[in-house]
Amino acid sequence: MIEQGRTHVAVEDPGYPPARWAFARAGAKVTPVPVDGEGLIVERVPADIAVIMVTPSHQFPVGVVMSPRRRAELLDFANRHDAVIVEDDYDGEFRFSGLPVEALQTLDRTDRVFYVGTFSKSLLPALRLGYIIAPYWAHDPLIVTKQASDWFSPSVAQGAPAAFITEGHLARHVRAMRRIYGERRTAINEALARHCADIMRPIPSLAGLHMAAHLDRGVSSNLDQVLSAHGLAIEPLERYQIEDRGWTGLVLSFGTIGTAEIDPAIRLLANILGKRKTS
Repeated sequence: MIEQGRTHVAVEDPGYPPARWAFARAGAKVTPVPVDGEGLIVERVPADIAVIMVTPSHQFPVGVVMSPRRRAELLDFANRHDAVIVEDDYDGEFRFSGLPVEALQTLDRTDRVFYVGTFSKSLLPALRLGYIIAPYWAHDPLIVTKQASDWFSPSVAQGAPAAFITEGHLARHVRAMRRIYGERRTAINEALARHCADIMRPIPSLAGLHMAAHLDRGVSSNLDQVLSAHGLAIEPLERYQIEDRGWTGLVLSFGTIGTAEIDPAIRLLANILGKRKTS
């Protein structure tokens, strides 16, 4: 799929850094494309793009869902320009309200979408297991690539999750964790409203294990060391941008924090941000 120095790949900006690093290491020319409240801005994708990497169900890191209009535009673009789409659905199991979001791959009528998922969120990151639902024409090239890079698959590590899924345990586990993560998400929203209403504006998001929030540019700049010094593992939204797109704020993950720890952490964050705003 990637020709050294010739293949042009479009990635979301802001977006997931390891994805663009992987394409760059494979020799692709990576082009950042801006994101807004509807997801990837398709009209900003150059015509010579061969691969488009997107997170339509829960944009990373902003959290918006790609609108139906943009989905149709993206599929039409790929068809007209003979491009393929890599749809990364990294945490689609954890949706907390509204109707389930249909995968872009289910709307694809021209076999151009590679649907990529992972068990890192639903089970354990340490499993290092993911999966691809690929167009039929790509099956043989993917098999050859897999054999060339790593002849053997981890049969034990794959067999155990397969049995876990087949016996219905994964579905029950996801339902239970969705409730727990939902409680944490609610706690973050309530704590932000209680302590940070005049400083932070959460970006609406209905899914995933993180949320993003806007901050004034002066408040959010150079926050890394300050937050780390206070024991807060919260990342600036700017870290995920290639170009300055005006997305300034913070990315707050709630995958590993206990619900009871959230309010004190947000209160501490509010104190830090409040001091920076008045200084």
